[in-house]
Amino acid sequence: MDALVMERLTSSPRIVDMFGHCALGVITEKLDYDMETTVIPTSGTVDEEDGLKDQYDVNPQNDYKPTEKLGLALEMAKSIAELHGFQDGVIVHDDIQLSQFLIDSNGKLKLNDFNRAEVMLFDEEKGQYCRYRNGVVCKYLMFVSFF
Repeated sequence: MDALVMERLTSSPRIVDMFGHCALGVITEKLDYDMETTVIPTSGTVDEEDGLKDQYDVNPQNDYKPTEKLGLALEMAKSIAELHGFQDGVIVHDDIQLSQFLIDSNGKLKLNDFNRAEVMLFDEEKGQYCRYRNGVVCKYLMFVSFF
């Protein structure tokens, strides 16, 4: 799925460039780091006794200025729009995470990791898209979250 989505979106400057694939391996362009390491430079969790300590003021977890955060959020949204706005069909991705946004050597943000993406199949006879197949996991997780 990674290779299929990367190939179909190869013209997008916001999707990681793929150079080749074989079985489950994908060869891509070199990327310097993922956003998770700079946005959340800690382990990603907070000790219960420490908390965020932001009762009276927000305690930032990184050095980004508000305008930089807004710019990154806009670039992330554009990357997702490239994926979900694919003009040759519907591509669904139900597992987008911060670590999937990578920065190249020019400082450009790109979306990567499409193993949980699904290219929706189209039923020509019925004139509609086929059932979403990744939903079993999502429905189970939604059910569990109610308890």
